[in-house]
Amino acid sequence: MSRDGTFGGCAMHGIPLLPWLDSAKQREVVRMLVHYGLLRFSKAHDLVLKSGRTTDIYINLRDARNNPEAIKRIAGLFIHPLMHLGIQRFVEIPDSVSCFAGLLATETGLPYITVRKEAKPGRVSKPRVIGEAKSGEEVAILDDVVTDGASKIEPYRECVRAGLRVKALVVLVDREEGWREKFAAEGIDLHVWAGMTLCEVRRILAEESAA
Repeated sequence: MSRDGTFGGCAMHGIPLLPWLDSAKQREVVRMLVHYGLLRFSKAHDLVLKSGRTTDIYINLRDARNNPEAIKRIAGLFIHPLMHLGIQRFVEIPDSVSCFAGLLATETGLPYITVRKEAKPGRVSKPRVIGEAKSGEEVAILDDVVTDGASKIEPYRECVRAGLRVKALVVLVDREEGWREKFAAEGIDLHVWAGMTLCEVRRILAEESAA
């Protein structure tokens, strides 16, 4: 573990098995998300996800746009995993992490492209991709959370069609709600590297409320 609360132990392909945040940093991040109103918790389990399902925990990083300090702090979290992977470019999926992408590029020196989940019709340029990437580049896809993985499939395939080598999907939280099965069914071999799991978020919230 490094001094900044991140892990560096490696598994296959240079990607660590452990989350990229240690337990102390996870607690700090959960407190920060609650403070900025980017994490909501409901014992009634009535928070609605994009899929229409309900949950007790909802994480919404896109609202960091309301607070420049939140943007700076959250963008800073993603620097370690991106640099650790040794990639040449990162790929952002709009729009949850869009407000962090430019700052991440300047802080890491890494260029990036944006890959939309759906193509924009009538565009002169590429309807799904903003920016240029070179075939053969190693990249990481960046997003806030992964749930069942469905929204990550088309961006991943777009990267593959462009000849990019996707090392990992980097997210702040893995909700552990079926992405492994979804990726396997789609024939997608994509490593997910998360800062923490939803179970860890739930545990921290329970401990904080009991304190």
